[in-house]
Amino acid sequence: MKANRLNKQSGFTLLEIIIVIIIIGVLAGLALPKFFNTVEFSKSTEALNTLGDMRRKVEHCSMMSGSIDYTSCATLTAISYPDPYTTDNFDYTMTDNLTGAQAGTLDLVATSKSDSNDTITFTIDASDGSLTKAGTGIFVSIK
Repeated sequence: MKANRLNKQSGFTLLEIIIVIIIIGVLAGLALPKFFNTVEFSKSTEALNTLGDMRRKVEHCSMMSGSIDYTSCATLTAISYPDPYTTDNFDYTMTDNLTGAQAGTLDLVATSKSDSNDTITFTIDASDGSLTKAGTGIFVSIK
């Protein structure tokens, strides 16, 4: 009986190990891109907070002029931000599409440093101060 135990082998075959490695590879291939997109999308909180602060400063600046006048607040330096303004994750710009003190739009844009196609835009309508949010690339769902 003792000799019978010694001849019995246990363990995994090479084929079983290869199948497990293939399954792990397929699962990783499906999960990792989703994970990296989620991490990138979570960075959008920084951009949304910064763009919101910029918008508040533009509104404050325009009200301080005595009348609602967006032309005097249409640069980053006018609202106390350096020009250009960058952080670890985003580059921020302001585009003046104004045609008068209370006409046209002002665009505040955050562009991802990891992919320039990923942007978040706040558009301020100078006629009524309304805000439109839009995103491109991974941020397309931001409204």
